[in-house]
Amino acid sequence: MGQRDMLYSAASVLFVVTQEAIPKPHRDAHKETIQRPTFILHGSTICDSAWRLIHGVKYRRYQYIRKKLNTGVSKVSLPDGRSGMRYTTEAHIIAKQYLEQYAKHFGDDQPDVPEIHLPSCLTKKLVFKDYSLHCITNHHKAIKRTRFLQIWRMEFPNVKVRKHQKMTQCTKCAVFKEAFLKKLSQDEFKKLEVRRKAHLTLQRNAREKYYKHRTKSQENPQQYLSLIIDNMDQAKTNLPRFPFVSKADNSLTKLHHHVTGVLCHSLQKAYAFTWTDQFASNCNVTLNCLMTVLDDVAKNNGGSLPPTLYLQADNAAKDNKNNYVLMFLVMLVKAEIVKKIKLSFLMVGHTHEDVDQFFSRISVKCHQQAAVTLPDLHQLISTSVKPMPYIQHITSLWDFRKLSTSDYSLCDFKDIHHFVFRKADDKVTLKFKNWPLHSEPYRELDVTNAIPDLDVPSIVEGIQPKFTSILTNMSGDLEKWMSTGRNISIGGKTISKHSAERKERPNVPLPTNFPKFKIPKKQTPTLESNVTDLIDKHFKKCQKKS
Repeated sequence: MGQRDMLYSAASVLFVVTQEAIPKPHRDAHKETIQRPTFILHGSTICDSAWRLIHGVKYRRYQYIRKKLNTGVSKVSLPDGRSGMRYTTEAHIIAKQYLEQYAKHFGDDQPDVPEIHLPSCLTKKLVFKDYSLHCITNHHKAIKRTRFLQIWRMEFPNVKVRKHQKMTQCTKCAVFKEAFLKKLSQDEFKKLEVRRKAHLTLQRNAREKYYKHRTKSQENPQQYLSLIIDNMDQAKTNLPRFPFVSKADNSLTKLHHHVTGVLCHSLQKAYAFTWTDQFASNCNVTLNCLMTVLDDVAKNNGGSLPPTLYLQADNAAKDNKNNYVLMFLVMLVKAEIVKKIKLSFLMVGHTHEDVDQFFSRISVKCHQQAAVTLPDLHQLISTSVKPMPYIQHITSLWDFRKLSTSDYSLCDFKDIHHFVFRKADDKVTLKFKNWPLHSEPYRELDVTNAIPDLDVPSIVEGIQPKFTSILTNMSGDLEKWMSTGRNISIGGKTISKHSAERKERPNVPLPTNFPKFKIPKKQTPTLESNVTDLIDKHFKKCQKKS
């Protein structure tokens, strides 16, 4: 017999003699009862602490033994016939709501796993400290740290504070994290704490602005359109891809397949655009995807777009935050395709949002299923989320970069995170400010005469040398793929043939074909006849003299 079994056997003899149900002494005594054991040693009653001290039993072992002996004991019924029930306390609900909002405002959705990672400058101890301060400020009863961490572990297992971040992290958060690890005086620690909170509050305000735009478009899709666009990590979608990777597969050439994702919050719809290295990774891909989404939205909105467009993009300069994108959006406003456009960027290092949840589901599917050719990848994406997203492979692009060839150029906007393009009284203005804060005023530029009109763009010509070399290497590795037992051809087409197909004219709608925006008519709600009759009948009854 082991030491644990001997301890349990001896304790069961010396342990509980009688058990009595004693109501818990607080205002909710009718809601739950407790099982309290009685300890007897040499004919005298002693407390549990004395019993544990005499027999050398630790508290955790005592709790384990007590739980074992209580197994099978039915709950004592209360006078009203109910058995003892445990109700969630108000403090528990407040702590749960706080954690939910904290993860929403400060956490980043990961594109490869269904997890939310808090900034690297935070620890669970600091999160609990913020929670305690929140309870003091709002006069709430705070729970203890162990209970707070238990709620976190049970209710929010996907919210993580990673010691080592897998994705690139915010530079400021990394500096704060290293500073907190040093031995600081109390005054230095308080100053650093204030600056950390200011940094997190600023990124939270930028994120809340995006949530506000998203909610407005969902509540009033005829007036507002909210889009978020981003690119997925290409390492997850290299083809061919198999769930189980052998050593021989790592040395063979794979073809890069990029995935650009767009979420339309007004239609509750996702879009996935695939493309290869035959195109350069620049804003032409972003603008071609954007025009395809706008065309689909216009078809669902009676042929025209809503007056206001909210566009959330990543901080990448080559894809989104550059002169070509800004000039093109001004052209859309000048052509009155939309009345107003708000272009927003989140803080660098805190840009993971709901579009990354879309990418994470694709990444999980890629680890579960094999994708040999491009149709396999499209099939995999279509089954990754519900409802099924719109999927298109880009084989040709309009060159929107050449539309903005003018003497006027926008520059020095690296620190700007909020742009507003608007046309009013034949005047096109560009407003901007560093952060979407009410305390910061807008700076304004009149770009009416500086921005050219929309025109039919040319087609992107030529194939990138990188793409040609990859195709050559894949053709040479074809026999090696076959020797490893991998069949990378379906229906007579290899992965390279599927992805290298090229059309002459892009299947992307031109902005010159878009009609002007239409302001939706305000519909005044009317009450039904039975409701008005009931109200009139009530007032007549109230005015009747007895």
